[in-house]
This record gives sequence, structure tokens and C-alpha cells, in this order.
Amino acid sequence: MNRRDAIALLAAAPVSAWAANLPQPAAVVSLGFSLYGMKSVPVVEAIKTCAAIGYDGVELCLFPGWTEPDQLSPAMRRDIRSTLQSNGMVLSAFMEEIYPLAPEQNAGAKHIRKAAALGHDLSSSTPRIETTLGGKPAEWESVKHEMADRLGLWAFEAAKCDAVLCIKAHVGGAVDTADKLLWLYHQVNLPALKLVYDYSHFQLAGLPLEGTLRAIIPYCAFIHVKDAKGDSAHPQFLLPGDGTVNYVAYFRLLRATRYVGPVVCEVSAQLQHVPSYDPLQAARQSYQRLSQALGEAHLPRQREAD
Repeated sequence: MNRRDAIALLAAAPVSAWAANLPQPAAVVSLGFSLYGMKSVPVVEAIKTCAAIGYDGVELCLFPGWTEPDQLSPAMRRDIRSTLQSNGMVLSAFMEEIYPLAPEQNAGAKHIRKAAALGHDLSSSTPRIETTLGGKPAEWESVKHEMADRLGLWAFEAAKCDAVLCIKAHVGGAVDTADKLLWLYHQVNLPALKLVYDYSHFQLAGLPLEGTLRAIIPYCAFIHVKDAKGDSAHPQFLLPGDGTVNYVAYFRLLRATRYVGPVVCEVSAQLQHVPSYDPLQAARQSYQRLSQALGEAHLPRQREAD
């Protein structure tokens, strides 16, 4: 099946009202922490820890060695779901690693089906499945149509699973600017494809916060936050507040653009590989800074109904 066939058949696929990007009356966010930054902590313990710190939700990482769907028995899935519910926690998103330029064409769809099934086992909300796209900046012009075709097929697969595929720009990748990300989004033009806004990657390219945010937010399923310094050739990622981003101004922009959805702190692998890295301290420090900025920006927080 090609992308044109997928578009023709999409009307028959189940897409939730959330995924249709219906207008929202006012801005409201949930504040989450990505468990990508807690690889060493068992998932149930990590959820409880994030809840105790004050977070509203978590993003689960489905990479090998983290929370792999194939390694989660029905009993383990029930335990995770019960832990989320008993702690009043949102399942913000899933972090996946599926690349449209990979030679194995069926691998991405298989990952999407497994992530969607896990999402429905853990929560009643529509699963958000996030991935970066791989490649190199110099390859963009030669691969962009292939990327769009593959993403169209994957978005169709996500729609069949009542899930949403969420793509993110990444410094050093083929899709490293807001313009490229938006080109893919509009080229695919399917409701089950959404965007993730992560300013750190645009910051490294010298792109402005307000301009990139206003361009992407209308199509955005959720937000990753972290700081960065350096440039695209020498990127260095930091915890929120350790760089130059003014999060009060950032969150005021979210309020002005009427954003509704998760804001999720992501800790880069660069920091995780530092011998002194403490995932619990990183989560606590990030929460303190982000929750304070949300309060100063008067951006309401709300846990999604589950």
C-alpha cells in the first residue's frame, strides 16, 4: 500500500476526537518526566517517584533495555496501569526509535502496533508514539519524499491502532529545522501524524523560540523540554534551567497560543552517561524549576481524565 492508498482508506480507520486536534478553549498542560532518564530505576518505582516529586505524568521509553513491550507480561502491564491510576498519573507519551530511511520497511509499522497495544493496556487515552527521524542534514533534499511516503504509511498504521505518531526535529538529523518538520507534516497530511516541539534542537541551530513555537504548536501533540548550549556541530544538552531558556517567557507563549497537552522533561543521553548522573536528583531539580516557571507564567496544570 502506498501513501495515496492510505489517504483514501483513512476515513475507515478509528481516529479519536483528541487526535483530530479539536479547538480548545484555553491553555492547560500536564507536567511530565521522561523515564528515558531513569533507565536504572524499575518502571513502577519510577512512576511512584515522579508522582511523589509532583509530576502529573510520565513518558515511557520503549528502547531496548528500557520498557520494551515484548518484555512486559499481562501482569506487569496491569501493575503499571494500576500504579499510574493509583498515583493519578498521565501516560504522557511513548518514546520510540523508528527511522523512515531504515531498509526494513515493516519494522516501523510493527513497532507502532506494539506501542499502541501497550498504550491501550496502560491507559484509556490515545497513545502518543514519538520518534526522531534519523538521516543527515545534507541528505534532506534527496530523502524527503521517501520520508514522507514512509511516514504516511506509518500514520495510517497508527490510525488503525487508534494511536498518534508524533515526529520530532533533531540536531544533526535530516530533519533539523522547523521548516523541514512542517514540510513533512503538510506533505503527509494525515490526522494521525502530529509534531513534537523540542526547542533545544532549534536553539542549537540559532533559531528563535517564539517563531519556531508559533509555527509548530498548531500541529503539536506534546512538548519536550531541556536546555542546550553550543551549536549544531558541537551540541551539549542540559537540564531545564541550566541554560539560557527563559521558561517563564516560554510558558507564557504556550498560554498565548492556547496550547493543551503534556510538557515533558527529557534528560539527554549526554547527561545520563556522566558518572555522577543521579536520575532522581535530575527529576527533582527539573520539577522545581519547571513548576515554578509554570506558576509564574500563570499557565494552568491539569491531569487528563483517564
